[in-house]
Amino acid sequence: MAKKIIDEISGEVLADVKIIDTHKKNKSHLTKFVQYSVNEKQYKKDDELLNKSPLAYRIFKYIITYMDKKTGSLICSYKVLTEEYNVSRQTVYTAIKLLVKKKYISIVKVGNMNCYCINPNIVWGDYKENVKHAMFNTNLIITSSEQTNEMNEYIDTRTQIKTTKQAQVN
Repeated sequence: MAKKIIDEISGEVLADVKIIDTHKKNKSHLTKFVQYSVNEKQYKKDDELLNKSPLAYRIFKYIITYMDKKTGSLICSYKVLTEEYNVSRQTVYTAIKLLVKKKYISIVKVGNMNCYCINPNIVWGDYKENVKHAMFNTNLIITSSEQTNEMNEYIDTRTQIKTTKQAQVN
């Protein structure tokens, strides 16, 4: 389903939003599963990261949790992460910089947001032969504080519809 968000004053189309039914069955058995490298070397690296920056470790786990499992990537703004962890933008920046330096993630710029791509040698959620596609598709997390009132109302409406559908199923 698609919806156009139109500026009431100028009539300009501000956004063309496509709503995807996330309840459709994905044929891959790996949709909620990731592989995590658990060799001794990786364990020591993880332990060092956790000791050096618990926030960097938490952000890494956040990205893994919400990433597109097939591609190992997630787009979200610093604002999403600052609100999630109740820390400053600089603190998030420092943690992400450490994740890049330690090669846990790489970053692809998408406008003013980052696409965080997990190192597929550490975490992967799809068949290994698909690693070459890791940086092209992604999940996107937005925060309501970055949206217009009209978009927030639209998101709220979609959430209420989903909640109603889930209640009917249960």
